[in-house]
Amino acid sequence: MAIRTRPTKAPLEWTFSEMMKDGSSIDMNVDGTTPVNFKATATFRTRLTSLHFELTDAATDPSLFGGLAALTNGILLTIHDDNDVQVFNLTRDETVKQNADWGTVAGLSESATVIDSAGAKPDLWSINVDLTELEIILEPGWYVQTKIQDNLSLIDHFHGVAHGKLV
Repeated sequence: MAIRTRPTKAPLEWTFSEMMKDGSSIDMNVDGTTPVNFKATATFRTRLTSLHFELTDAATDPSLFGGLAALTNGILLTIHDDNDVQVFNLTRDETVKQNADWGTVAGLSESATVIDSAGAKPDLWSINVDLTELEIILEPGWYVQTKIQDNLSLIDHFHGVAHGKLV
C-alpha cells in the first residue's frame, strides 16, 4: 500500500531572480535604464502573503530611493500568469520612486508596509509589504515581477523575496 503525502501549509519563499540572464542573479542593484525584470515564481498553488525587500544604503529620507535621488521611472510590481500575461498590477500603474512610495503598494494602507533600519546596521533597511488582505492566489508557474527601470547600481545591495502559503 502506497502512502500519499501532501505538502503542509507551511510558509513558502521565492527569491526574485533576473529574467534577462540565466536566472541566477538575485541582487537588484542593476542599471535598469534598459528595464531589467526580476521574478519570483510559484511552484505550487499559493496564497501570496507578503513581499520583503532589503536595501543596503543610506536610506534615511522618505523623498529618496535608498540613498539615491528619487527615481525617474521607478519600480513596477506586477503579477503574471504562466503564459506571461499580466493579471494584476501591485503598484496600480504607479511606480515606487522613493522610499515613501512602498507604503502605497497595491492600494494598501501605509500601516501594511514597514520600513525599518536594522538597528546595529543602520545602512540596512528592511521593507515588508503585507499582502494578506488582498488574498492573491498564485497558480503554479505564476510569478511576481519586479521591473527595475532606473540605474540602481550605486546602491550597495538590493534584493527581494515573495512569501506565500500553500492553499
